[in-house]
Amino acid sequence: MRIEIVDQYSPHLPAVKALGRADAQTLGFFPEGAFEDYAARRGILVALDDSDQCLGYLLYRTTRGYALIVHLCVASA
Repeated sequence: MRIEIVDQYSPHLPAVKALGRADAQTLGFFPEGAFEDYAARRGILVALDDSDQCLGYLLYRTTRGYALIVHLCVASA
């Protein structure tokens, strides 16, 4: 497993969005554009397996010297 930062050009952003939509009932409402905003600020970390499949993601923001977790989502598989 490896961890990568997701930006707006990352090939993993669609998988992150799909996982977020699949778990929206648990995670709550999160607009489509919000994923792009967090990606542009490099506020998404994705966990990938050896074949580049998304295992999960961490979406966070920083404020006043603190990191706040917005979403922590793991694929059911």
